[in-house]
Amino acid sequence: MGTSAGRCQPPIAVGSKTLIVGVTVSLTAYGVYWILKQQLLERAHWRMTVVAVILCVLLFSLSGIKLGYTMRRVYGRSLSAFDVITLPVVMNLWGYLLPIKGGMLYSLFYMHRRYGVAFHQGGAISFFVYAVTLGLAGLMLLVSLHFEGGDHGVAVAIGLLLVFNYVLIMAALWLIARLARSLPWEALRRIGDNLAALQGGLRAALVDPVLVFGVMSVSAVHFVVYVAWYMVASTAIGIDLPWRLYLLMAIAGQVSIVFRILPGNLGVSEASVGAATLIFNGSFAQGVEIAVVVRLVNLLVTTIVGIPVLAKHMMQFDIRSCRAFRKQFGGGG
Repeated sequence: MGTSAGRCQPPIAVGSKTLIVGVTVSLTAYGVYWILKQQLLERAHWRMTVVAVILCVLLFSLSGIKLGYTMRRVYGRSLSAFDVITLPVVMNLWGYLLPIKGGMLYSLFYMHRRYGVAFHQGGAISFFVYAVTLGLAGLMLLVSLHFEGGDHGVAVAIGLLLVFNYVLIMAALWLIARLARSLPWEALRRIGDNLAALQGGLRAALVDPVLVFGVMSVSAVHFVVYVAWYMVASTAIGIDLPWRLYLLMAIAGQVSIVFRILPGNLGVSEASVGAATLIFNGSFAQGVEIAVVVRLVNLLVTTIVGIPVLAKHMMQFDIRSCRAFRKQFGGGG
């Protein structure tokens, strides 16, 4: 007996397919790792590499703290300590499986099933954290350009866009929601209603000064650790650069998440970091080498932690998760 298109699959099928894809991605990642190891990581200092791994885990944990604090402050629900540490890792893994906001989409399902957070509420949490993180990156870019001197018109424009990115996000959500609700199709009107609700949740978060200050403070710590991560990765392979270049590399790495169009942003992040290094009188090749080491450390943590935790998360997903999503966005139960 055939199944209709769009029908939710049993949890065992969803879990099996997810694990197969995850293992395939992991094996590919390890293949890339071993190929690059022969050319790059053989000269890496193992102690500094271990420090880079520790910093990577700390970065994931800080991301989880931002998500958890926002969810508790706005919707009164708290992430478990385990999820604070591991959910961002699994979200990163899904960034490789589904390039365009795969991690965010996964978090919407997980927070809905595990914590009862509505899909539009989960979206508001994610967009808020993105907005604050990118705003801080833009501010740091503008400060760096001020002390750097010279004519960097394009970089200044990018910095200003990042600082005021929340305006663009709110405007885009409003326009898309209004358009969807004006169309004659019920499914699109439901999407419009949910986007409008998402915008409302995002607005409530953005006008809460305590929340904004708290997430911005954690984001500032996250940024400092991010800069240290690049410095340690650089030292691990024997490259020594001025500290301001590491600052710009970190900014470029943060900004590149906006252009997440490839699995894990492979190549985009590395090119962004290399370009930032080159623009500010560094070496493009050295910038890319450092970004590759950062990538490999990220892949190592994502694979070792992400696959087992994803398998555990599959217990939270069953046919009700799919039905809830379809009911809210697609109409039909």
